[in-house]
Amino acid sequence: MLDAAMAQALTVLELSAQCGEPAERLRTWRATGLIGTEGPDLFAPEDLQRIRLIQFLLRRGFGLDAIAQANRNAGLVTSYAELLSSTERTYSRSHSWTWRASRP
Repeated sequence: MLDAAMAQALTVLELSAQCGEPAERLRTWRATGLIGTEGPDLFAPEDLQRIRLIQFLLRRGFGLDAIAQANRNAGLVTSYAELLSSTERTYSRSHSWTWRASRP
């Protein structure tokens, strides 16, 4: 299972190319505990979801320190990423969103 996770891992440069953030900024976010792990300088695909939330919150006027504190205190960014990876959103013909758990 660890090998599968490593196969999907992204370098900071690959992650930067996918999210549009400079590599140095991603390193800063990693140092604050918002993305990445404590292991090698690799990132999981789920870090893209975390980055999208961080970008959204920054655009809405929240500071990086406040986002990091909310993540430390309540797992804000981590919980968001877990929610997105464990559910699947679908759009029905009746134009209403439905959620269902994804299958492992």
